Amino acid sequence: MQYGVYFIGGKFEGMDATQKQELSRNLEEGQLCIIDVKDAKPKAIRTLSQNASIHLYCDLVATALNDAGLSMRKTMSEEVEVEWSMVKVKEVMWKTVQKAMTDKESTTQLSTKEVNEVYQTIAKHLAQTFGVSVAFPDRFYGGEDEA
Repeated sequence: MQYGVYFIGGKFEGMDATQKQELSRNLEEGQLCIIDVKDAKPKAIRTLSQNASIHLYCDLVATALNDAGLSMRKTMSEEVEVEWSMVKVKEVMWKTVQKAMTDKESTTQLSTKEVNEVYQTIAKHLAQTFGVSVAFPDRFYGGEDEA
């Protein structure tokens, strides 16, 4: 049996649980297993500036939606009339889209490219559905990196 793994940050990565179980079983049975280890560069993780920009963007979106009279009920749910806040935009809007697109729970797990992709998806939806347009903050709005 032959297996391929990557060596990233001092750890072997690239095998799912089923592959790991199969490798373990084969090794226990004394079978010859060839493990091809490749050195891989990890994807660029979102920067601290991008994180600050995500927070600022969520705050700007909250203000824009509230100013447009678009409460959470009108944009996300029919249950209760609640105004937006930075935390609500991040938790309800950003992270919902992020999870659906990347299957990642935390913004700390996003690559720099994924930050831009999540922003583009949210911005397009807000503009097309509600006529609300908020640019992603860059170095001119408190962050240093453009998404």
